Amino acid sequence: MKNYTLKIGEIFTEQKEKELKEYLEAKDEEIAQLRLQLAGCAVAALGGKRANVNDYGWSPSYQDVLNLRLKYENLIGTKPDPEA
Repeated sequence: MKNYTLKIGEIFTEQKEKELKEYLEAKDEEIAQLRLQLAGCAVAALGGKRANVNDYGWSPSYQDVLNLRLKYENLIGTKPDPEA
């Protein structure tokens, strides 16, 4: 993804408008995925439903939180719910 720039004094053409719209739409999609991944980290921390590597909400941070949760459960002697 290229960074979008518009220099001071540059004429805002229809092409620039299209480029800006595409850039902002891509950023909106990225923000939505990041929000979902952050929510996934909270779910993992609370011991909720597990996500898989290819799931939309999975991230390396989610996996780190999940691994820590599993270590915690092992330490206190609880077993994760297989349906979660």
